[in-house]
Amino acid sequence: MRFQLPPLWCAILAAAAAAVAVPLSEETHGRSDGVHDGAACARCIHTVVGAPQQASRVATGMNFDTPVNVVNVSDNTLPLGWVLRGYTGNSNSFRIIDGPNVTSMLPGPDEIGGVGLPVGLNRSATATDLDHCGAWLNAAVSQLPGDPPNMVRGFYHEEWECDYAHNAFTNKSIAYAESTDGGKTFVKVGHPHNQVILPPLGNTTATAAAGQQIGEGDHGVVHDPVSGYLYLFFTEWDQPPHHPVRIGVARSPTARVQGDAKPSAGNGLPGTWTKFYNGQWTEPGEGGMSSALANITGTHMVGPRPGMPFYISIGQQLGHLPGHGIRLAFSTTPAGAPPLAWEPMQEPLISMEPTSWFRQPNSTELFGYSALIPQVDAASGRWSTTKYWLFYTYLRPGTLFSQRLLVRRPVTLTVADSPLPTNAPTALVTLQQTVCPGTNTRSTDWWATTTLVTSNYTTQATLGALMTAPGSDRRPLLDCLIKGTQDHMVGVTETECHEPGVQRLRLLGYLFTKPGPKGTTAPLYRCYNNATRMHHATLNATCDGDGHVEFCMGHLPQVRS
Repeated sequence: MRFQLPPLWCAILAAAAAAVAVPLSEETHGRSDGVHDGAACARCIHTVVGAPQQASRVATGMNFDTPVNVVNVSDNTLPLGWVLRGYTGNSNSFRIIDGPNVTSMLPGPDEIGGVGLPVGLNRSATATDLDHCGAWLNAAVSQLPGDPPNMVRGFYHEEWECDYAHNAFTNKSIAYAESTDGGKTFVKVGHPHNQVILPPLGNTTATAAAGQQIGEGDHGVVHDPVSGYLYLFFTEWDQPPHHPVRIGVARSPTARVQGDAKPSAGNGLPGTWTKFYNGQWTEPGEGGMSSALANITGTHMVGPRPGMPFYISIGQQLGHLPGHGIRLAFSTTPAGAPPLAWEPMQEPLISMEPTSWFRQPNSTELFGYSALIPQVDAASGRWSTTKYWLFYTYLRPGTLFSQRLLVRRPVTLTVADSPLPTNAPTALVTLQQTVCPGTNTRSTDWWATTTLVTSNYTTQATLGALMTAPGSDRRPLLDCLIKGTQDHMVGVTETECHEPGVQRLRLLGYLFTKPGPKGTTAPLYRCYNNATRMHHATLNATCDGDGHVEFCMGHLPQVRS
């Protein structure tokens, strides 16, 4: 389902009609409004996240341990002349997308989630190899200058001397592989000496006693066709204990920069990468120092393309900003310049709450390994500038990593010609109304939620969209379960969701305490049926013929498909 903003949406609680964003149905291939020379204004950007869909067929513990990445490969044997191939993995790497769309999932065995086939990048059997604990294909690029059509260059995250039971201790680095069959399979060229990024301290077990992850990895790679460089963003794990990790960047020239039709001097090969350090690109990728980038949210990237000349970063960094969750950041440097300056969105793409990666029966839901992938126009093969898929690994409350799912959600992104008003939301997430029909042993359960529902629930309607960060004119909504009646209730206070027999499932998001301009918001009611003792949330003041109104919870921003 695709979402559009209603008229005057960006004028919610403000008279600034000039801040209305470009309609989400519009496919913008020219220069976007609000973008000048490739620099982005984060406050000019508006996102709407649709309802979640399960992308994996079944749950698994053997896949979805790295962000999904997708590459467009030329293939003249296919009707379109190209194909999308996407990857993820867990110690071993898998091709999970193969077809004309980002949603073209490749069937696979149940043990890896029912999607995906091996690509030949597996953990090494030799204990001294730096990929002895695994090879995760975090990034792939194709169609570089000087490369043949079927060449895909891969950059995989590798781990060594791992002791995951000891506070997840491991050593991280990044290595090179390549495919000559259009990304179906890869070979570790030059293995075991095929590293492109190594930490300054080298791969060591010096902090093993503390159980601290070390090294440099967990990366993303993009090609900038304007500058001709490949940029690799990586996580610097070698920080003092209890300090946040940092993000650095390295680059490799393509044959276009070299002025040479032969890519032997660059195109991502080992030995051609230099890290950015103290204002210069002079430190070697293997063992060199690097400077931390400020205001960047993660290492997974969407690169510049026609109509969208800036970079987009996605991740869960910058937890000090309002609203915890998956957040975007945008490069603010001119087109063709190194993406070193960043501005984050003030509101997260999806609101979420801190949780532990060490799972317990009472653990809350977990979102991990987020990726933003542009959708592709099937006729032209061009990446969209407004339509995306958000992929992430998801664990339901109380589940273990052996039960991880791959989830995707449609995202629309628009750019206004000036910053939106301070009190206008820049990020919205869809609130859906689902229902589980009643049986002889239970009553009908209406579940209003933003999360992935179980298979016995069907979507009835899209109620609207919640905001993802708090504000003085906003009220939080909570997803709560009354266990005795299996009643999913939308809570408005922490107190009612922590009463005996009630389980607080999640923060849903925020809605307005007062109505906005006509047509931009709708009252959201909480209803209750005395006979069945069941609640439900609705926009209908008659409670859909199921009970009576308890109260109006607030005013819900409206979206339309």
